[in-house]
Amino acid sequence: MRRLIVLTLLLAIGFALRVHLLGNQELRGDEGFTWNYIQKSFPEIVATIIREGDPQPPLHYWLQRAWLRLTGDSEFAMRAWSAFLSLPLVPLMYQTGHRLWREEVGLVAAGLTAIHPQQIWLAQDVRNMYQLALIFLLIATLTLPRLVSETNPSGLSDLKGFSTRWKYWLIYVACGVIALYSHYYSLFFLLAHGAYVFAPSPVGAVRVGKGRGGGRRRWITSGLTIAALVAPWALVILPVYSRGQLADPGSQPLLKYTLAVFGDLTAGPAFPDSVKPTFTLAFTLLSLISLISLIPKSLRSPLSRKLPVYLSTSLLIPYLGIYAITITRATFNSFYFVFAFPAAYILSAGAIVILYRWQRLLGLGIAIAVIAAFVIGLNNHYFNRRPPHRGGPARRCLPRQFPRPRAGLLHSRPRPRLSYDAGQTEFRSHAN
Repeated sequence: MRRLIVLTLLLAIGFALRVHLLGNQELRGDEGFTWNYIQKSFPEIVATIIREGDPQPPLHYWLQRAWLRLTGDSEFAMRAWSAFLSLPLVPLMYQTGHRLWREEVGLVAAGLTAIHPQQIWLAQDVRNMYQLALIFLLIATLTLPRLVSETNPSGLSDLKGFSTRWKYWLIYVACGVIALYSHYYSLFFLLAHGAYVFAPSPVGAVRVGKGRGGGRRRWITSGLTIAALVAPWALVILPVYSRGQLADPGSQPLLKYTLAVFGDLTAGPAFPDSVKPTFTLAFTLLSLISLISLIPKSLRSPLSRKLPVYLSTSLLIPYLGIYAITITRATFNSFYFVFAFPAAYILSAGAIVILYRWQRLLGLGIAIAVIAAFVIGLNNHYFNRRPPHRGGPARRCLPRQFPRPRAGLLHSRPRPRLSYDAGQTEFRSHAN
């Protein structure tokens, strides 16, 4: 009962933070891209992605278009879809931390997910296919231990145990396919599952079947099935990217890249760059505490043996994979590294719980410091960021200045937003 109350409270806090001032700022440049796409029919969205080489797969656009048909295209309504997608991550992070480690870790990880400035920022952005992908990636993570289990669930016969594992196989495949059709970087998250699958099993584990490795074979076949289901789209879009998105080499220094992605992952976008290395250092120390504490347990527990390898790899593979892509693609945003957030939050939550159990005042002090830092970040996000575009007041004032419609278009926005701004006004004017 107490656990349910805490989770309900975290969801309520997360909801309030995500909808606060949700429609206050007008669509930013990239959000305008999404608006332009979702005005089209479902087949036209696919055709436009292929024609223009848009770097995102179609699923999020399709769902956003369906949402637009229900709610309209105000800033609040369109961002509400992203805010809605962000909320399931809170209980999913609780379940992930609980099952991989312990209940207290799950609760702290859920709390971090509810209030972290990066999560709030993404939840208030129309062009947010990241959290859609992460929902299904976390479900796949929760399914993974059962998928690769070499033992029958308690009380089940071999036949029923076989049937149950293949049910998890289908769930894992479905989640992997949906995630990859939501965002391509889901691939790195799925590859990190390999560290869990191939980490050494403890001595004395009970196995079923004629031989060892059945769980690994199920994971490999699930991966091949996911690849086969994504292949039709990949065969169409990869040649397009090879001539466009992946034909514009970048020159991102490794140190700058490292500070950017870990700074955004730990502090969020609402802090100045000069402060973010402090957050990165604090996260590094907390992660080391978690990993070191897991080493003695790994000698006794089947899951604990896999956990430090899996959590480390879940940070390392997205880190290296995204950096490798920057070599051939100049476009880079530090929030791409959000695919590492589940591992980062679990490592941080584990350290807070460990320190609290060792010295309550120390653990409580660190938790309070984290909350205080996030409150500052959220204050910056809501109130101290760069002033929002003032197109909304302009749309309300200019018709009074120009009461009669004129030919042309008022050009005061980044290009992706022009059509959106024009569609929200009752006039057309051109300023030379």
